[in-house]
Amino acid sequence: MEEGTKLPAVSDKAFQKVHVGARFAGPGLAIGMAAYDVISAAPEDKCVAAFSGISSAVGGYGLGLAGASGGPLTAAAAGVGGSWVFGYLGKKVGEMVCG
Repeated sequence: MEEGTKLPAVSDKAFQKVHVGARFAGPGLAIGMAAYDVISAAPEDKCVAAFSGISSAVGGYGLGLAGASGGPLTAAAAGVGGSWVFGYLGKKVGEMVCG
């Protein structure tokens, strides 16, 4: 959220809490989803799921940060795209590494 942005009926202190929460919610959700995918995968697929999940989280966060200079919609689109692309690449790497 940009500095100086004001929302009606929201104090500056509450606004800063939302700002911090928004910054860490995406990566936290990505890590949680990766953990769920690994836990729920069949035993022979757990290694591939781990590679895919970690790559997806890192790619989504990294490209989201890179797209942040273009505004919130660009950052969101870059984060989602990065998550999908890097998740796919992580799956392929996992298939090669894990057998």
